[in-house]
Amino acid sequence: MHMKIISTQYLKGPNVWSVMHHGLVQVRLDTEKTTLPRELINFLHRQLYTLRLQHPEELLPSGSVNNANPKSDTPEFLAKFYIEVALALQHAVGSKGSFSDLRQTREPGVYRLVFACDTEEVGRYSAQAALQLLHVWLSGLEADLHRHLQELQQLKARYGLGPSTLSIVKAAEERGIPWLRLDRHSSVQLEYGKNRQMIRATITGRTSFTGIHITDSKERTKNILCEAGIPVPQGGTCTTLEELKILIEDMDYPLVIKPLDANHGNGVCINITDSAAAELAFHHAKTFSDTIIVETYIEGEDFRLLVINGKLSAAAHRLPGHVTGDGRSTVTELVE
Repeated sequence: MHMKIISTQYLKGPNVWSVMHHGLVQVRLDTEKTTLPRELINFLHRQLYTLRLQHPEELLPSGSVNNANPKSDTPEFLAKFYIEVALALQHAVGSKGSFSDLRQTREPGVYRLVFACDTEEVGRYSAQAALQLLHVWLSGLEADLHRHLQELQQLKARYGLGPSTLSIVKAAEERGIPWLRLDRHSSVQLEYGKNRQMIRATITGRTSFTGIHITDSKERTKNILCEAGIPVPQGGTCTTLEELKILIEDMDYPLVIKPLDANHGNGVCINITDSAAAELAFHHAKTFSDTIIVETYIEGEDFRLLVINGKLSAAAHRLPGHVTGDGRSTVTELVE
């Protein structure tokens, strides 16, 4: 037999399947009805069990179509099994989607079905990967799960919401607030109609432009904090090497040198202990900004905090990328 996907569609917002569940992949699936022998049915379930072991905490919630137990000699069995595989693939890489449903069409063996996904790219890939796995399993062979899971991990990392935006979305879900992702970045809509609110990362439609303008500059931010009596590192800004040398004459090592208006740690060099290292750090920071900020280095931990409705909602402990050597492997091998 040769199952095939007739069409695939991504449903962003409220749809014919659900008002509350959005971000669904809709598939028109031709199962090409075939009676499966009991041995093959058992083999399929063993392969699905192996897939679910990639994420042992995975549980299919009540209300999912996967709780139904259709006869194994019907096309409905394969359609529902396909959904289980698509969801299990996503769960194996940490996605939490669980909603699914299906409807039989007027064509024998052809079904319209949907399943939830975190992002469109992950959902579309899992739809194709589930079909590929079923093709291999229906031949009585074991499939290469690792390849599919690795690709899903990469898609999830590339297109998934960032930790701060994801925390806001989860807080909205806990309050029964519907949300809609607007693009492949971090733009999200909360609610609809007159209650609609737009956010991008942690910036909302109610965030003042002045506030954004101030925090875009590390120097402006530091000056305001200093005027408020909040301790800040000693330092200043410069645009040339000559200005850098004059600036560090009155400062004590170690130092931090970074771009004035970059983000995500780009161009930052810390624990600088001499003038030669300071010049190298200056040139590195220059690739990200024309103006460079130099400050005394204060050893400590780096946390990013998210406050929602006056309460601490999430905290991220930010650590630089690193590996621990074993005396044998290269850096590339350790990373892999």
